[in-house]
Amino acid sequence: MHGENALIAKQLAPNVLFVKKTTIQLFDDLSGDVISEGNGRTVEFSLDGDAFEIDLSDHNISALREALAPYIAAGRAAGRGRAPRAANRSASASGLSSEQLAAVRSWAAENGYPVSDRGRIAASIREAYDAAH
Repeated sequence: MHGENALIAKQLAPNVLFVKKTTIQLFDDLSGDVISEGNGRTVEFSLDGDAFEIDLSDHNISALREALAPYIAAGRAAGRGRAPRAANRSASASGLSSEQLAAVRSWAAENGYPVSDRGRIAASIREAYDAAH
């Protein structure tokens, strides 16, 4: 969905057309920088039975692969696919409750950070929130 634009046109009445355009943009979860089209993506990985997704620039994807290379080389393949999720989790993948996530989003918006109403909150924003509290 990276960089994807969606246009929705709807005829409200004769000679009246309503148009809505939605743009999806990825931000690097480590640096907080905008990921331009074709220069990064969402990376999936798992550890200890928990599956994770992180949006990274190509540079940070390379850094992640480099950091994991010795562990991958020493490990053994356990198959492909997603790791099973723990049942009945009350917290999000970030480990924060919905109330805590709402507080982070509110603080970020009030302090000029780009944050959406839903979805993942960039690591840089969470770190800034933690530093301020």
